[in-house]
Amino acid sequence: MASSEPRRALGRYVLEEPIATGTTATIWRAHDSRTRTTVAVKLFQPHLVADDVARRRMEKEADAARRVHAPTIISAIDRVSRRGEFALVFPYVSGTSLADRLREATLPPEQAAAVAADIADALVAIHRAGLVHRDVKPGNVLLADDGRARLLDFGISHTLTDDIELDQALTGAGLAIGTLPYMAPEQLAAQSITRATDVYGLGVVLYEMIAGRRPFEATTPVALAAEQRVQPARIADAPEPLVELALRALAVDPAARPTAAEMAASLRNWIASPVTVDAPTAAVATVAAVPPARSHPSSRRGLLTGAVAIACFLVLAVVALAAMSPSAVLPSAPASSAPAIAAVTTPTPKPSPARSTAPAAPTVTPDKTPATSQSKPPATSTPTPAPKPPPKARSGGGHHGHGHHHKKKHHHKKH
Repeated sequence: MASSEPRRALGRYVLEEPIATGTTATIWRAHDSRTRTTVAVKLFQPHLVADDVARRRMEKEADAARRVHAPTIISAIDRVSRRGEFALVFPYVSGTSLADRLREATLPPEQAAAVAADIADALVAIHRAGLVHRDVKPGNVLLADDGRARLLDFGISHTLTDDIELDQALTGAGLAIGTLPYMAPEQLAAQSITRATDVYGLGVVLYEMIAGRRPFEATTPVALAAEQRVQPARIADAPEPLVELALRALAVDPAARPTAAEMAASLRNWIASPVTVDAPTAAVATVAAVPPARSHPSSRRGLLTGAVAIACFLVLAVVALAAMSPSAVLPSAPASSAPAIAAVTTPTPKPSPARSTAPAAPTVTPDKTPATSQSKPPATSTPTPAPKPPPKARSGGGHHGHGHHHKKKHHHKKH
């Protein structure tokens, strides 16, 4: 949207349109009349420029910012310092603020890891220059149209704003430099700021990108310091390596946090070989166990034995069912064939003769006559006493007593 303010020149830079406005400064899209290129000019608020302490810090931080160059940093390329005005000039990079992107939706894990890796690379370059950013947050990260993330405003805007405004808010408690939700415990306590402070801010940003929320929601320094004593909740349905890395960066002890270089290496390693997210825990219906396709020989023997036992049981069941009906006898074979199998049941089975090692054939009940083969009548028709089974009943028995009955038949013929 075009600015309603008239265009005005700030030295060689012609301010064309405001891009963003904050309590510290306004970012303008401007035209460099010397190079004929588009630049971004950060024009600080007049009340900050009028403060002598703030003015000296602006100039010191601007000098440091111009020394740092990296593909993932938008470094200051010029500054304008004159009475009542102070501005920093940056290359104009087209893109979207990470803060605006997160207001729409969370980032996919792969994109979140790539953005965090770019920020970590920027911090490595800043730390090598002897600087600490102290204000790593989504609002200072630009998602450029070329696909890479850029870190903005390192060591400048946060120093100016917070040194003045928070110094007044925290009377007598020291200086709290940074943006509250992204401040490390040592920042809140006004202790020494180190490179680990920037890593903490990166941990908050990484957590927010993959969770869609900040790890802590406190809105006052005291409440935030209390929340930071407890590790944030783990993030469901997010890659565990990314969650673990974010939690390590959020360690209360600065010495326990990884370095920016370690963060960058871990993130790029994960991007190269991501780990699939575990399926969420849920109740499922049980199913019958499926036997393995290949088993131990002893297991196969057990299965074979069981199958044989089942087959024998089915055969005996068929024989028993046939015996329950007097007419349920298998069809007789021709006279020249072996006797047909028949079976009867008795309430109390009798033990088999001592000479036979095979199970005895079933005996006849006292009130029923034995079933015999139709192809060959019994050798004798003399009935036996009721308590004892007829001696010829075994001649028509099943296969289990076939060898013993064969001897009986020869003995009869000898008479």
